[in-house]
Amino acid sequence: MNSIFEPPNSNLEIDDIDTKITRPRSVTVIAFIFIAIAFIDFIFSVRLGLVYKTHTYDASGAIISTGYKAEILWLLFYGIGAGLMRGGKFARAMACLFGILALILPGLLLIYYLYNTKAKDFFNIKRCDSCGDTSYINKGFVFKGISCKKCSKSLKFESA
Repeated sequence: MNSIFEPPNSNLEIDDIDTKITRPRSVTVIAFIFIAIAFIDFIFSVRLGLVYKTHTYDASGAIISTGYKAEILWLLFYGIGAGLMRGGKFARAMACLFGILALILPGLLLIYYLYNTKAKDFFNIKRCDSCGDTSYINKGFVFKGISCKKCSKSLKFESA
């Protein structure tokens, strides 16, 4: 009976095959807006000083205390933009929160585009076939893909 049927001899190893995920255009645009805001804030922070000395005055004008202040809002905006580019769920929530803090309308638009369009699938689809739910590491600085931390399987992003 074995001579009648022979299974095909094929390589079933799929570790070398990269899975491609389509990044929606709305996610790319929103992420680049956050990265652009981060760049602009960084430029102004460098011009005015990243770390500077502050003073607190009382009612008579005398200095009560001194301290130092570090301008790192640009780093937060860049983290949100980079997280959106790689499909991070926490970055999606933070983008919506900052949109609501900026004004209600941008927050509602961000919530709509990031939670109710094709972008919802983009944020939920990243699941490793062999490891299940896992975390990922960035693959390069241009946000073209991510790799599974456990098995190093690559997921590449395509722009919509």
